[in-house]
Amino acid sequence: KLKNVNTIVLYGAGCIANEVAKVLEYNDILQYIVVVTDKGTEHNKFRGKEIVNINDLKCDKKNAVVIVAMSKNTMMQSRQFLNS
Repeated sequence: KLKNVNTIVLYGAGCIANEVAKVLEYNDILQYIVVVTDKGTEHNKFRGKEIVNINDLKCDKKNAVVIVAMSKNTMMQSRQFLNS
């Protein structure tokens, strides 16, 4: 089903996101956007793709599929950050 989606957003750039990206790429899904809550300055690329800060995301969000690829603890921290 993901092959028929216009925009895939991979939310996260850590170990879990790396495993999800491997599955996507194994299934020939190479077009996805990597998004993080706080990009910082340490990491600009993830598996060769530019990392985008969630506040800078420009895509048709209504027709996008977002895959949250992070631990529960990290997800809770991200929610707190986004709600502030």
